Amino acid sequence: MPTSKTTSIPKVRSQSRTRKTKAMSSPSKKPLLHYWKSRGRAEIIRLTMAAAGVEWDDAPYMDQPEDIEKLRDSGKLVFNQLPLLQIDGINMVQTYAVVRYVSAKHGLNGKNAEEQYRIDMLSEGLRDFAQPIGAYKFMPDEAFKASVTQAVDRYMPIFQKVLTDNGTNHLVGDRLTMVDIQLLEILLSLNDLQPVLLDKYPKMKEYQEKISAIPSLAAYLKSEKRFPPNDDDIIASIKRVLKF
Repeated sequence: MPTSKTTSIPKVRSQSRTRKTKAMSSPSKKPLLHYWKSRGRAEIIRLTMAAAGVEWDDAPYMDQPEDIEKLRDSGKLVFNQLPLLQIDGINMVQTYAVVRYVSAKHGLNGKNAEEQYRIDMLSEGLRDFAQPIGAYKFMPDEAFKASVTQAVDRYMPIFQKVLTDNGTNHLVGDRLTMVDIQLLEILLSLNDLQPVLLDKYPKMKEYQEKISAIPSLAAYLKSEKRFPPNDDDIIASIKRVLKF
């Protein structure tokens, strides 16, 4: 079984005063993330914690069927799915519920109800945009390329217009929010997998560079904890654990 590894991300000043939450058993205890040794559905959680300056530990990565069966038997996985983030004494599941919790706690949400509506609305659209990208190595290459190209053609003009209309290099308001991090994840993935698709969108390339340069995000993206895109070994590991 692989050993636990600790992520160290430089702390950045929170953009709003954090609210009191359920205390952890120890003030020094870091959040613990359970997932495979891959980006997957945990990557947006990692990026959000990195942006917030939250340091976390990775539990031993899922590698055998008994690894996830043990977690399921523990009752910590409400829907029997990963990722699981143990934070503030809570066993948190469902990726975007976790992202919203971290965002609310560390000032990555809206300043008011209208901004929060726009964040929630754009977040749903970004999840639709990201879905075909997440299928990399789970479907034939040509079908994957066609699906991603279709998604880029549909969604990229929308988000480029939102960014242009907002006029602040952020999708909502004048500061970093969770939807900036969602869009960054998509752009980084496209840059890894099909960079030619970004050639028509120089403004989005510039946006990616600026958001990626935020110190806490830049540190994470350069760290050994930033996994490469899926490869055959990663897919084989996931299939082995899930028995399919």
